[in-house]
Amino acid sequence: MKNENIKNPAIRVFERQKNVGFNDIDELFIARVLLGLVKRSIDHNLIEVEFGLSDLFSGYSSYEAIRQVSNIEFENSARIMEDVGDFFEGFLGISFKQKVDRQLIIDYYEEKLERWLHFLKNGDSICITPMIEDYKEKSPGVFVVSLRYERLVEAIRTGIDKRLNLPAELLSKIAPNAPLPARIDFRKEIDLLNDFLEERQKVTGEIEFQFSSKEMPFRHAISTNGSVAIISPGTCGPFERLLLPLYLEATGLLDITHIGVYSSPTYPLEIDIRYDIRRPSHNNIYEIGSAGLTANERSSLNEIQLSLYERIHKEIRGKYFFTARPQLEKTFASISTWLIKKITYSLEEPTFLGKPALEWLNAHKDEKYIKMEDDFFLAISS
Repeated sequence: MKNENIKNPAIRVFERQKNVGFNDIDELFIARVLLGLVKRSIDHNLIEVEFGLSDLFSGYSSYEAIRQVSNIEFENSARIMEDVGDFFEGFLGISFKQKVDRQLIIDYYEEKLERWLHFLKNGDSICITPMIEDYKEKSPGVFVVSLRYERLVEAIRTGIDKRLNLPAELLSKIAPNAPLPARIDFRKEIDLLNDFLEERQKVTGEIEFQFSSKEMPFRHAISTNGSVAIISPGTCGPFERLLLPLYLEATGLLDITHIGVYSSPTYPLEIDIRYDIRRPSHNNIYEIGSAGLTANERSSLNEIQLSLYERIHKEIRGKYFFTARPQLEKTFASISTWLIKKITYSLEEPTFLGKPALEWLNAHKDEKYIKMEDDFFLAISS
C-alpha cells in the first residue's frame, strides 16, 4: 500500500505539502519569536535584545548544544523545485533533475538566521516593512538586535495580513482572465484551526494549552492531469500555515505566550513548531483583547449593554474583519456604543421615542404613503 501511495502523484504532492520544513519559516514568524523576548513597552526608546538559534529551538539552552547535534551534512532541496519538476515531467514530458546541495546543517541555520534579520531590518517591498533598527553578530548563531517595541508590533500585525492575502492578489494580477482551478484560501484554513481549538476546549476546558504544527488541520487543492499533480495555484501551503495562529492573535482571538521549534535541529526538512496559547485573549500584545473599547467606553455601558456589544463584536471579529485594521475597530466601538445606548434609552424611556412615534403614526394614519423614516426619524435626530 505504501508503494502505491508513493506512485500516486496526488498523494505524493499531498505528503510533500503536509510536512513543514525549516525553510517554511517566515520572517514574520521570526519577528514574533523576537517580540516574545522583549518586555512590553509603551515608549519609543531603542531596545537591545540578544537573539539566537537557542531562542528559536526550544529545549536547547545554547548555540553549542545545537551545533553538537547539527554539525552534519544534509541534502538541501526545495519543495517548490520538486513541484516544478513534477509539472515539467507530467505536462511537458521533460525530465527535470533538481539540483541538490549538500551543506552542514549548522551552517544552513546560521545563514537563514542572518537572512531573516536582514529582511527584518530592510523589508522586502512586498509584505514586510522594516521592523528592527539594526543587528550585529555577537558570536556564532547569536545576534544583538536593536528595535522599538511599538514599531515591531505594528509591523507584525500589518505584515501577517498582507502575507496571507498575497497569493490571491498575485493570481488576480498574473492571470486576471484565465480560468483557474479551485484553490484553498487561507481563510478556510483559519476556520479549520479555529474549529480545532474550539473542540479542544470543549473536551478539556483548558484556557492555556499547547498545540503543534503537526496537529493543525489543513486542506489542500491538488490539480491532476494523468500522471502529474500540482498544488492548485494560490492554495494555502506550509509557508502560510505557520502564520495562522499569529493571524488569530492579531485578530484578538487568542494570545501566544510562547512559540518555538520543538523538534530536533538534526532534521531541518521536517520540523515541529509548538504554540503555547491562551484562549480567549487576556493580555493581547496588540491591545485588542478588550474588544476595541477604551476604558471610558467600557465603563459607560451597563452589564446588559456590554454583553450586547461583545456579542456583536465577537460575530464581526470572527469574520476577521478587524485584522490589521485597529483604527476601524476603534471607530466601530465608538459608533456601536453610542447606538446601543441610544437604543437602550429608547426602549427604557417611552417619552423619548415610543409615545412620540405612536402619536405621529396616529396623526398620519389616513395617509396612503407614510414617510416615517424621513418625516419623523430625521426630524427628531436633527
